[in-house]
Amino acid sequence: MCLQEGKTTIAEDVHHIKSFMSTDDSVLRRALAYDYDNLMSICKVHHQMIHNKG
Repeated sequence: MCLQEGKTTIAEDVHHIKSFMSTDDSVLRRALAYDYDNLMSICKVHHQMIHNKG
């Protein structure tokens, strides 16, 4: 997200692109929580922005 704004920032957080808390299915929840393709490194500012939108 920082790169899209033309900034280089240290990624301090890991964000789940699709929340693993969005399902009651324990198998799907575990898959979402540990799937590397569902994770993105992100700075604290953008991570907070994403969660404040929700």
